Amino acid sequence: MENNKDWSDIHEDFAEINTDDDYEEDSYEYKTYQQIWEELGITYQEAQEWIQAGFKPKNIEKIQAWKSQNFPPQEAKRWIELGFSDHYYDVDKANSWKEQGFDFQQAKEWIQAGWDLDDSQKAKEWRDQGFTAQKSQEWIKVDFDSYDKYLIARKWNILGFTPQQTQEWLKVGLNKENAQFAKFLLNKGYTPNNSFPNEGKLNELKERYLKDTNDWSVIHEKFVEYQQEWEEKNFNLKEVQEWINIGLNPYDSLEAKRWKGKGFSPEQAKLWFNLDINKTDFGFADWLVKEKQLNPKRIKKKAIEELRNLYLSPWNEIDKDFEKYDYRQQWEEHNFTSEKTKEWIQVGIMKDEPDFVFYLIQQGYTPDTVDKNLLRNKIWLDWKYPSEIKKGIKELDISKEKLTGSLNFNDFVNLEKLDCSSNGFFNGTLNCLTYDGIDTLDISNCEKLVELNCSANFSLSNLSLPKKGEKLAKITNSCSDCGGTSNFLNDLSIFSHLENLEELDLGYNLLFAGSLEPLKNLTKLKHLDIYKTDIDSGLEYLSDSLEYFDCKNTKLEEIWELSWDQGDNNSRIRRWKTELPKKQIAARLIFNFWKAKKKYQQLKEDFQTRRQTIEITTQTELTSQNITQTQQQLTLLQQEQTQLQEAKQTAISQLEAQLSQTTTKYLQSQRQLTELQNQIFTLEQELTAKQALFQQLEQEKAEKETQLQTLQTLKPNAEEQAKISQLEKELTELSKKLKLETNIKGQLRKELEDKRNQIAELETELEEKDERLVSLKNKQQELVAVEKEFTKQLLQGKGSTAKIRKEKETKEQAMNEEMAKLEKELKVLKETLSQTLTSEARSQQLQTENTKLKEENQKLLNLYNNLWEQVVNKQETNQEAKIIQTQPFLGSSKGGNN
Repeated sequence: MENNKDWSDIHEDFAEINTDDDYEEDSYEYKTYQQIWEELGITYQEAQEWIQAGFKPKNIEKIQAWKSQNFPPQEAKRWIELGFSDHYYDVDKANSWKEQGFDFQQAKEWIQAGWDLDDSQKAKEWRDQGFTAQKSQEWIKVDFDSYDKYLIARKWNILGFTPQQTQEWLKVGLNKENAQFAKFLLNKGYTPNNSFPNEGKLNELKERYLKDTNDWSVIHEKFVEYQQEWEEKNFNLKEVQEWINIGLNPYDSLEAKRWKGKGFSPEQAKLWFNLDINKTDFGFADWLVKEKQLNPKRIKKKAIEELRNLYLSPWNEIDKDFEKYDYRQQWEEHNFTSEKTKEWIQVGIMKDEPDFVFYLIQQGYTPDTVDKNLLRNKIWLDWKYPSEIKKGIKELDISKEKLTGSLNFNDFVNLEKLDCSSNGFFNGTLNCLTYDGIDTLDISNCEKLVELNCSANFSLSNLSLPKKGEKLAKITNSCSDCGGTSNFLNDLSIFSHLENLEELDLGYNLLFAGSLEPLKNLTKLKHLDIYKTDIDSGLEYLSDSLEYFDCKNTKLEEIWELSWDQGDNNSRIRRWKTELPKKQIAARLIFNFWKAKKKYQQLKEDFQTRRQTIEITTQTELTSQNITQTQQQLTLLQQEQTQLQEAKQTAISQLEAQLSQTTTKYLQSQRQLTELQNQIFTLEQELTAKQALFQQLEQEKAEKETQLQTLQTLKPNAEEQAKISQLEKELTELSKKLKLETNIKGQLRKELEDKRNQIAELETELEEKDERLVSLKNKQQELVAVEKEFTKQLLQGKGSTAKIRKEKETKEQAMNEEMAKLEKELKVLKETLSQTLTSEARSQQLQTENTKLKEENQKLLNLYNNLWEQVVNKQETNQEAKIIQTQPFLGSSKGGNN
């Protein structure tokens, strides 16, 4: 079979053993490179192809990179020869060329023409415009090199201009956007040489051109980008020229609209500009004219600053941000005064929402009549998303919108992605600061929802998820961006029905507590974050699909570290779930052992309380005739119970000591294994060094032989003959060194093999230590039979005093059997700790035996309860006194009541 082939005939390094330093992935540690390749699904023939393409066995990560992008070995080699390295990022670049529609030969043509390795997208755009690799570079050389200039170059190219001709037109003052104008001039008989028109004639030609084409780029090249904005604001060409002529730029269409909206013409606006009023102060200029009745021709510059402070003061009192940002201008554009603006902001309108106020006024609201409880939820949603468009919305991002109260998205029936994170805001002053935010989120009718982000909402206390939630794959409800402040959600069961959920982030939600059991049906869960929650149990309910799990700063962290080395990181969780299942099982068994012990102590205390209660009841109710006998029987039972408790406590102490001793031995064995593995690693390093020295000596020998042969082919003179003799002597010395290094290398290989044999022997010794546990397997069945017989006799209440003693011995035997099973439990735990690489079937057996042990302990406790119930039954009536005197203490006149 192919799996039995030795790959060292392909390359000798396949027999080499990988060390931990070579790869991030621990599962490759102490495996040969052949084993690593086979585990990755690479066949013998595929390995031959990759090695023939120039790759080495140690290049597995590089090979994975090329293979993951579906590059065959020889094709990968060709891309590397073209200039791509074998790193992941260069593999992605090569694949990008393929994704853009370039085969290898086409990509090679464009790259050799001058395109960079990471320019595949840019090259595609030039090619899509009809340019060849060579022609595109010609245009780039005349300054058409930015990402969007291929469209402009195409215009010149379509109009018949070569790159060199285009460059001539640019030199005489035309810009790159003026291809149409250049063609217009050319048709009029003008060229960029001696016949180019003077400035006056050029302006006249521009006017004629504009009338025919409406191409504003002849006014300013930036109008290619901003012409549409001016047209959308209802400016015609003549108006645009007027506003540009007074100092506005093509990107100032909003400022022009605002001045025009206040009734200013370009000439009037220019008068105010001359008084050092800037282009954003249209509201200030309007106030000067309408409130102060001032004319720009009759006001001095010195007065402007004082008047500006007077005008801005009430705006700044609302919020200092009105001075820093564009908020004031937004409100001024809608003709709001500072007083009206302040009234709306005080009822809950944000500084950047004058459009929202405009909507509210249209709906008939005033600051006094608007419902504050609905303002920042229902009314806001109706403004942003009218009813007629809600059904068509698939993605909705309303994060950081400072929404509050109850949000209902059930009208968004086709919603697939919702981000309502980081909403809410603080109110008041530092002395009295309150927080308003989303407290209720209802998406119960959004059955198409795939992704939900409701993180960083401090006030959230009620989350209604889709009732079926069959498509919901990701929920983010982290409070990591809240400075550690949690919201009020506390019930994991709200997620229990989301069987297709793949990612759940609940980090920093302090009120989530208890067990992870509600998540047991989430069989597709891959990512779970419960960082800094109060969850304390339920690791066993996590799905095997889990790839990432963060439980730091929780009560689970300590147990997690028992089952997974603290030094590991989250990326290794898949290995923890697949390669080291015994660690997980061991941690659970240890945890369950101490949990059962704690429960046993509680049961013991309860038992003592019940015994004291029975004693008090018995002393009160029994007649003087049977008090003495009952006390004797109670004393006997108490002695028996004390003996049993002492025996059990002794057994527990012994078992705990054995657990500590066995664990110590296990750790010593593990340290021996680690020490041997480290020795192997050191020997391998020495062997590698010797191999390198051996190769160096061979190379040096070959060079000397070559020199010797060269000299021997000539007719050597005395000097050359002396040199030949010297070379022969050096070759002899090198041969000795090679022989010596060969012997050393053989010794190292032998020592390495001895170390491996020592490891095998140590593992065999560890297995033999556990064979003594086999003899304990049948004792559990014997205990069941003894208990059945013991229980039957107790219930029948028959026998003499001798039989009572025999029953006592039987109980002692049962207790001894229980001790044996406790010892078996300890040995099972030891086996789980020491054999972390055994099969999953053995893990199931350990769990089954642990469960049976718990059942047997419960049976004993039930048995003790039955004994005390019989005592109580015998004291129910004085008529049974005679029966109690003549029959054994453990008998009962009511027979089967127990």
